[in-house]
Amino acid sequence: SAGNALVEQRRALEVSAMGLSRLAATFAPMLAGRPHGAFVDVLSSSALAGDAGHAGFAAAEAARLSLLQAFRHEMRGAGVRVLSVFTGPVDDADHQHAPPPKVPPARIAAAIAEALANGREETCVGDVAADVMMRWLADPSLYVREKNL
Repeated sequence: SAGNALVEQRRALEVSAMGLSRLAATFAPMLAGRPHGAFVDVLSSSALAGDAGHAGFAAAEAARLSLLQAFRHEMRGAGVRVLSVFTGPVDDADHQHAPPPKVPPARIAAAIAEALANGREETCVGDVAADVMMRWLADPSLYVREKNL
């Protein structure tokens, strides 16, 4: 029902976006001034474009991405780097229904270490996230249309 969809959308926003805000507010002061301080968030490539089948989840991920961009600006003054890590389906219990390719968690960890070592602020892990980012950067409107056919 529409009411259940709204409840799920509110829950997704509360967990993804507001949860991230609470984490940032708690940990940013602890990271401030540390020579290698970094705030890292792993988010779905769904953050780049709405998904008609999972609108609440995509909207929550998009809100999270927007917050990360703001945190990047706010935390830079304190010497804290912010890394956004985009991924497609992860090979974990929550994504057993998703078709391959799935990203192993160890690959995400390695990509985070590499991105931090190379000073990047964003990185994509896995073929799905890399393809989404490439298509979105080329033409965001076209990507959204094709994704929701």
